Amino acid sequence: MRGSWVIALYYDPSQDAFDQERSKGVQIGQDGRQAPFSVSGLAAGQYVLVGFKDMDRDGQVSPPDYLGIYTDSQGNVLITPGQSGLSLVMELVSAYGYGYQNTLVGLPSWAVDVLRVLAGR
Repeated sequence: MRGSWVIALYYDPSQDAFDQERSKGVQIGQDGRQAPFSVSGLAAGQYVLVGFKDMDRDGQVSPPDYLGIYTDSQGNVLITPGQSGLSLVMELVSAYGYGYQNTLVGLPSWAVDVLRVLAGR
């Protein structure tokens, strides 16, 4: 898990869009297949929780990287600050609709850019 990022993307329902300024992320510093995480300093509201691991260290979201989007048992992706015990499973990026334009289905282009920047650190 070391080097993976967990990002809370702030969702603004009035705009039906994500707000980059209110989104936050944390990098995992622990080895192993599982690691605890906590994204602190989140404003009140709704978020989509995303995990990313840049396996080939190219700074882009592309195979053979791993991506995970938290979904609860009813298929909901929105979470609120303070929720605990969430499990984020990451799979190969190709499982999330990686396309020819280097975008990911369901994520705004700025979120992909955030993932790229974070992966390049």
